Amino acid sequence: MSKVVAYRVVKRKPGAANSATAPTKAAISSTTSKVANPSIAHETSSKRVSEVVTTNGKHVPACDLDPSKEEQMQIDDRSAKRGKGREGNSQSNADLPRSRRIYLTWQRMPGERFMHKARPRGTRTPNGLMWGHTLGDFFWVNRFAPEKSGEPPLAAVRTVWSRSMLKEWGEGYDETAFEGPEPPPRRRRPWPVLRVPKRRMERDRSTPLLGVIDEGCDNKDGRVKFYKIRPDILEESDEEDALRGCNEDEDEEPMMVPVDPNNPAHGFPYSELWAPHIRDAFTIRDALLTIDPQFMIKRSGVADLSREQQKAGAVVAAVIEDKRPEDDVYAAMERNVVKLEFEDEEAQGPLPEPFIPKSLPHESFFEPSVVAQLPKLEEFIPEQYFPDELRVFRKGKDAVTFKRILPQFKRDATPDALSPRVGQLWMSDSMVGFGSHSKVIRAPLALPPPLTAYGPHHKVTVAAKTARGLASARNHLRNEAHIFAGFPRHLQEEWCGYNHVPPIKHPVPVGAVVPKFFGYYVPVDSDGQAVDRLYYNYDVRVSGLSPILLMEECGTPIEPENFSLDDRSECYSLILRLHIEDILHNSLYTRNILWQPGPLTKPPEQRSRRTPSFRIIDFGRSENIEGEDMLRSKRFSFITERGSAQKQLLIEEFDY
Repeated sequence: MSKVVAYRVVKRKPGAANSATAPTKAAISSTTSKVANPSIAHETSSKRVSEVVTTNGKHVPACDLDPSKEEQMQIDDRSAKRGKGREGNSQSNADLPRSRRIYLTWQRMPGERFMHKARPRGTRTPNGLMWGHTLGDFFWVNRFAPEKSGEPPLAAVRTVWSRSMLKEWGEGYDETAFEGPEPPPRRRRPWPVLRVPKRRMERDRSTPLLGVIDEGCDNKDGRVKFYKIRPDILEESDEEDALRGCNEDEDEEPMMVPVDPNNPAHGFPYSELWAPHIRDAFTIRDALLTIDPQFMIKRSGVADLSREQQKAGAVVAAVIEDKRPEDDVYAAMERNVVKLEFEDEEAQGPLPEPFIPKSLPHESFFEPSVVAQLPKLEEFIPEQYFPDELRVFRKGKDAVTFKRILPQFKRDATPDALSPRVGQLWMSDSMVGFGSHSKVIRAPLALPPPLTAYGPHHKVTVAAKTARGLASARNHLRNEAHIFAGFPRHLQEEWCGYNHVPPIKHPVPVGAVVPKFFGYYVPVDSDGQAVDRLYYNYDVRVSGLSPILLMEECGTPIEPENFSLDDRSECYSLILRLHIEDILHNSLYTRNILWQPGPLTKPPEQRSRRTPSFRIIDFGRSENIEGEDMLRSKRFSFITERGSAQKQLLIEEFDY
């Protein structure tokens, strides 16, 4: 008697994953009998699904079939149709078929034990949800195994398991049936806009790693890791040449080929290798550390990065990732990182404070045309550079000092009055949104030195929310700030791969749920005090400047009819993930679900409407429910909010 494993060869479907290629062979059927024809099927160019292994002269079904050819053709055209729909074409996306779905079934071995709800944990993202690197890493599994080979299971009770869960369970799992080991989850990095002077990075090893370009999700090899650093195009005469690398017409600096007198060069060396920007790479210091990437995320969700080819025009730095368990995934990524920068005689020192380019008057940052040139801040502000105070400039008025109330850091307990970290904020005329209680503008922000930004103005833009002169409006803004400060970090992060978010049946990308939070600041009064006021009479008018809540700007409100089922399920998953964290929104309308072209790991000019990024906003009425008694009392509110969201997103019952 021997075990025969039937394999099904599956072509990767368009849009099947946002990362690595799905497995070409999935171990999905197992039986035990005498082998009649032990040959394993192979992939051919003419067949979508291979023939299966025969046992005792009978064919063993591998798994459920993929979509029909007609449906597959519709899926192939999905991206083009989606793009037209959002640009105002009459084509609607609401009735497009799904492309993100679970299309594999794991066949149980006869006589195996019942799969209880206390199932294996497998690999998880920090949100605690089931995770798979590709769509091909999710399987439908029957919790009951058949008693005998060829017989149906005792009961048809299907559930969804990930590949890592099946591996941990152990029943019939064969790692060689897949293309390779499944990589662990990795936090994705937004397109970098923050930077510090190179000289500061060389001098201070505690400087956080900034300017790193996300290497994508095809991270199969984790042994040697390299970060690709965004080049500073201001130091180049031509941005395009800087990004491309060597320029055939570049003659500002002659090629310098090193010559070893003990081993003279003969012939004509490949001079391209000794172009200035490549020659600089050989000045990297020998402060390289070793790395052991062989770990999988089980409970803590420690992130991993993959190798990616170095492209011309980018600085590459070897890094270290600690193997110790960490509760804070982000801290694990940034700790023990050795950043290797090149010597640069023109590297900037610490920036003066305030830093205002001579070519642009101070008042120009109130103008929408100037504000539109500044990059949006989509990264976390490193804690050591997070502003303690803001100098807020209003058009035609004197600057006012605001002090940070939230988030709170350990350093706040022993403030250094002599050296607060001071940023600058311009309350521009660029309106982003408004309501009955508040308004949001796009505001230029200069961060505390030495932190600065790429671009000629060294500033970024953020969404600055202020409240109207009503006690209720000020209370809503204050409540929203406290809700933001209490969010788990993973709600503001994007990760490679997919989550399965019950009761949604289909995998969804692991995107951020809410905007990044850049602080809640209140004005300093004449006595030098900053008071975070809570008003008990909601109807009274209040005087004085409103506090300011700074957050990431995330686009415009969605119109569900212009989005596919996949997109609407993704929006619905964001609501469910809020509820998993015991957060009740209490004002969940489509106007509070924003979208923008993505992915955010790409520079803005390379983002597409076909890969949207979603966020939930407006938490002025939200509640963070704590305690079992409160959760039970709010159970109906959670159910009602999910039902309302389902209807607004045009999702039919049980078609999540």
